[in-house]
Amino acid sequence: MLKGQTPQPSTENHRQPVSSIEQTAWLFMRLSGVLLLFMAVGHLMYMYFIIPGGVSAITYQVILDRWTDPVWGFAARLFDLLLLLLGLAHGGN
Repeated sequence: MLKGQTPQPSTENHRQPVSSIEQTAWLFMRLSGVLLLFMAVGHLMYMYFIIPGGVSAITYQVILDRWTDPVWGFAARLFDLLLLLLGLAHGGN
């Protein structure tokens, strides 16, 4: 570069602005990934330690009782559905 010339800005390092949808999808994947991690650990803890007899005692009737409980049944179904959908979303991404 000659003396007195000003350097031209490099166009190599300029990035295209990220669209709002792309940014929202990126944020969703990060936040739902953290949620999925805690949900998966909680699910494993429940299945291994809270159910009497552990994993070997899990039968169709145990799951049916969990899902049809008058107090926690809806929450259990919602938890399982959310765990499944988030797992599918992260696996497909």
